[in-house]
Amino acid sequence: MRRSKGRSPIRTILGGVSKYLPFLALPMCILFVETSLQLGIFRNDYLSAQLKQECAALRNGIKSLRAEQANLGAMRRLDVMADRLGLVPPSHGQIEIIPMSMEGGPGSEGAPMAYARLGAGRRHRPRHVPDTQQ
Repeated sequence: MRRSKGRSPIRTILGGVSKYLPFLALPMCILFVETSLQLGIFRNDYLSAQLKQECAALRNGIKSLRAEQANLGAMRRLDVMADRLGLVPPSHGQIEIIPMSMEGGPGSEGAPMAYARLGAGRRHRPRHVPDTQQ
């Protein structure tokens, strides 16, 4: 390597690199721009996936709310038509609590069952009554 008079070795090396700096800077700038664009694409894909999950959760919530709305609407319609259909709540004397065993035989100790009298001796199908003895 030829040494110039009055120049330090570092200055000579940097002087040689400065010739090739434009050729190195252009690919590095292109690499930087390409990397930043790829990171932007990954970030947007991640946000898109999160939004899709949120949309799916909101759709499920809307479905459950519509089902609840339909259920409540059916109860309101039944309340409106109850008098016309002859549906009235049983009075206090019409409900009998009969203890039932878990096998289903009447008269044994176990889960109590409630029967509503619907006139002269007719009985409505049984429904379980919550245990209030605790």
